[in-house]
Amino acid sequence: MNQLPVVIWACSYGTERHYFPQTMGTIIESHENPLPSFELKKINAVPGRMLDHRFMEEYETNFFGYRQGKPQMSVILMGGNDIQTHAYNGAARFLANIRTLIGWHDNSNCPLMLCGIPPRPKVHYQIEDLANYVDSKMKQYVSMRHCGMSRDCMFRFTKTFDFFRDQDGFCMTQNLYEKDEVHLNPVGVELLCKKLFDSIESQAKECLARLN
Repeated sequence: MNQLPVVIWACSYGTERHYFPQTMGTIIESHENPLPSFELKKINAVPGRMLDHRFMEEYETNFFGYRQGKPQMSVILMGGNDIQTHAYNGAARFLANIRTLIGWHDNSNCPLMLCGIPPRPKVHYQIEDLANYVDSKMKQYVSMRHCGMSRDCMFRFTKTFDFFRDQDGFCMTQNLYEKDEVHLNPVGVELLCKKLFDSIESQAKECLARLN
């Protein structure tokens, strides 16, 4: 296997309307030599999506059905809608379902990347503490799977919020968002995609070395 198939699961951040597929495609094409260690098989993005029972049913069908036992890396780029809409209840449900996803991936040949919650300037002060808490718990869940073994690469947490920090550590969102101050503009999406590409490429390369 020369490239690891990757599926990105996202909310509206990942839709064409918000420039994600076309931007990610351009970034992948610019790395043709050498070829990336992963093949972006699908961007499964739905506006307003939350990590609820509907998502879990779709994910379960994909994980245990469509891929038919073949290695496939999943990237979860969600969570903002859960806590913005349902606050603590949304965060609790999100984390409970993340634990379920991790359980499904345990002892499988399918890597899992959990992405932290990106900034949302419009509601930053409402969700900041809860977003940080959710990020810290996901990081903790991944750390529990890391014990110095070759399987450590199968799980990764990427703090998406850090993509937007400047050299002094401040989160810079000016000129990176649409007028709604929730969705990224083309400049912001390019930043997100470049950083996300690097994270996926790094994990895919490690996982291929283990799976081959």
